[in-house]
Amino acid sequence: MHLRKRVLVTASVALATAVTGMGLSDVRAQGRPPNSTTSTNVVVDWNENAGQAVVAACFLGGYGPQESRMYAMMHLAVHDALNAITPRSTPYAAHLSAPHGTSVAAATAAASHDVLVTTLQSFDFFLPGQCIADGVQSVEDDYAAALADIPSGSAKTNGIALGSEAAAAVLALRADDG
Repeated sequence: MHLRKRVLVTASVALATAVTGMGLSDVRAQGRPPNSTTSTNVVVDWNENAGQAVVAACFLGGYGPQESRMYAMMHLAVHDALNAITPRSTPYAAHLSAPHGTSVAAATAAASHDVLVTTLQSFDFFLPGQCIADGVQSVEDDYAAALADIPSGSAKTNGIALGSEAAAAVLALRADDG
């Protein structure tokens, strides 16, 4: 395995573990009521949303490296966004800052959304167009639902901007992965 791929895979596993273990009180959904079918951890929710988008996009085997890369980049963007809200470790792609009270749920949703949509759309060379459209629509639906659960205001607006900035930094850094 090439060093670059090994680093990306290792970072993905480490960050997925670190982000979900960031302290559940920091990552609890804001505005998403816990129930028997909904996680109270927005990072876990977006990991699930990504899995649903993968199925909708026809990733039914044979696309492991691309799928792994997509998950890794999503979690790296979420890490950088959440680390800007509650600094705990070295950022991966961007040293960001967040105003006090920035919504964790909005930042997670925006970072996840932006990476997933961009990455899914980049797979148009080997997946059928309708599959890509279905995968993107799955992400768009989850994003709309996540944002609808967050009260309007500066916390939400700042979270969306922060998540998008983190996603853009990760996407730019990983643009030449091949």
